[in-house]
Amino acid sequence: MVKANVELELSNMRCTEIKAREKSRVAYVESQLEAKVEELKAKHATLKAEKSLVAAELEKLQDNVLGLCEESFKQIVRQTFVLYNGFPSDGDFDLTKDVFEGRYVAFENIHVVEDRCS
Repeated sequence: MVKANVELELSNMRCTEIKAREKSRVAYVESQLEAKVEELKAKHATLKAEKSLVAAELEKLQDNVLGLCEESFKQIVRQTFVLYNGFPSDGDFDLTKDVFEGRYVAFENIHVVEDRCS
């Protein structure tokens, strides 16, 4: 009976040691997970801020593209009226040229003409 009590006591001590080690491991894993969660929250905040910047840049680029399309359309209309005195039935347009002071001029020459006018 004494031997059984000793074995029971040893078994209880082992169980207590194992529980303590497991509790320590669980606490360590929990602390590691909490640190990872905080790291991911920081990354999320950074990515959210970057997303806002990218969205603003995209909106700006879209506005620029729309502005360029509108200017190109107006350029074609100006060329039409200068070259054909109205809308042509069939005509080619040169996107490297524009109308400046009522004349059909290449873009690279517009700055020269502007300088001479000043």
